[in-house]
Amino acid sequence: MSYTKVIGYYLENDPYKKNLSPNDRAHLISTFQIIELQPDELLYNQKTATNYIYFLTHGCLTLQTADNKVITIKPGEYFGEEAALGLHAYMSKAVARESCHLIQISAHDFQQVLEKEALIHNDLVATYSKKFIDSQLAVQKADNPSVKLMRPSLLSDELCWILSIIIPLFFYILFKDFFAEQNTRLFLTFSVSAFCLWAFSLTPVYIPPLIIVVSSLVLECTPKTTIFSGFASENFLMLFSILALSRAIAASNILYRIMLKILKFMPPTHFWTNIAKNL
Repeated sequence: MSYTKVIGYYLENDPYKKNLSPNDRAHLISTFQIIELQPDELLYNQKTATNYIYFLTHGCLTLQTADNKVITIKPGEYFGEEAALGLHAYMSKAVARESCHLIQISAHDFQQVLEKEALIHNDLVATYSKKFIDSQLAVQKADNPSVKLMRPSLLSDELCWILSIIIPLFFYILFKDFFAEQNTRLFLTFSVSAFCLWAFSLTPVYIPPLIIVVSSLVLECTPKTTIFSGFASENFLMLFSILALSRAIAASNILYRIMLKILKFMPPTHFWTNIAKNL
């Protein structure tokens, strides 16, 4: 099966095609690798590190668990969900039963997609559970539970919110020894609070700078003409126009459609897929 046919099959039969945005799909296409397996060839076993998730496009492949349960994978199905769910090793042995073509997707790239699409994550959990429903392997826990998308960080969201409250209060008390004016201390405290929200990624990226601008207006730390002077400049209007145009192009998915058109005329190689994606 040629590279172009593999891409066509993936686009047509991917069970998550309705949940993936064109940009995410284009990103996955540009990063995946195509693997060909011969009959009885081993892809991975129970001790193999979970670096990839796979999508079968041609042939037949079986998964065998430690308790000898055999699961048949057919074209159009994902397997190796352990990589996307945070497990450190695969829970079965994957062996090709006939000549197979499959797509190998980096776990890191796939997890980036899962961060945006909770429905796909839930489907992967359901698919994984269904495969191993009769096996005790399915209930083994990784460092993070399957309900979590990524491995847990050192700081939980609750702790980050607490720190975002305590740290500005600490600096407000500290600023008393350096700044006599109340408004100045409050402005610096709000700035520290905005920095904490940004550093811990607790809010959308536009919230912290908005907090700083609003606090400057309310506390009158800076003249209003100075705060809004940048919005009247020609550079701001040009940047705003570029951002608006870029957003319109991304929303229309025109680049994604152009990429697919170009792939029809390019050689069926991974190199030209990357070239088409980056045009």
